[in-house]
Amino acid sequence: MKYVYIIMALASLLWGIELKSVSGLGGGNSNLALIQNGEALIRNPAFLNGLGLSYSRQSIDTGLKDYDKYQFEYFSYGDLGAGSVTYKEKNGDAYNISLLGFGVPVKDGIKWGCTLETINLSRDDIYYQTWSTKIGISYLATFPTKMLLGFTLENIIKEDSQQTAIETAPKFAFGLGFIPMNNMLWTHSFSYKRKEGEKVNYSTGISLMVDKDLVIMGGASKDGYSVGLELPLGFAKLSNLGKVSYSIVMPFDIKQEIRYNIGYSFGI
Repeated sequence: MKYVYIIMALASLLWGIELKSVSGLGGGNSNLALIQNGEALIRNPAFLNGLGLSYSRQSIDTGLKDYDKYQFEYFSYGDLGAGSVTYKEKNGDAYNISLLGFGVPVKDGIKWGCTLETINLSRDDIYYQTWSTKIGISYLATFPTKMLLGFTLENIIKEDSQQTAIETAPKFAFGLGFIPMNNMLWTHSFSYKRKEGEKVNYSTGISLMVDKDLVIMGGASKDGYSVGLELPLGFAKLSNLGKVSYSIVMPFDIKQEIRYNIGYSFGI
């Protein structure tokens, strides 16, 4: 089960203004069921409980197709996590989002957690600020079959930002993971943003552990097809130096260029 848990950490559904991670993109953004590191800040804060020390710095869209810049950085330890997401869109809008979260076990496989997002936007030399929250719940179900469930509610508790240019529409996501065979995880997610013209989005992904240090993944979401790879840094007794994550997202429209993402993580 230790290896299965590690696999389940490799795909995700991300919610926020524009909150993404390298491994999440590689797995089709399809898992809210289990996260083993500080990425729980943006994926499902219920899993900020009981973590070791972890740090990561990630670059999304390294080819600058969608953004002029996108960096995600986090620290986590125990039941707490802190981080930031900074990105600049092609229209010139620049976001700086500070993240602070915690996770709490309840009982019988149930956990919950919350992330506070402080959102700063710079647009045409005018600055806006607001805050919002992401609330996450996780549950390990054993009947009728063993599966992990995850829920997130975002922008339910927030500052009334109608007078700013920052959009914080309420969002909901539900995810589940199955283990169809040894060392493989198949995940699914459904998400909805309460906004005119929005509809329920579905994504799915598969993660396969080739051995305990090498994981490959793939998936599909509204953004396109994706593949990903995680490799350890170091070897033998030094194999816990960290890992490199790399993922590719291929839009359904073949006229659009492929997006590349890379990140480094350290954890003990």
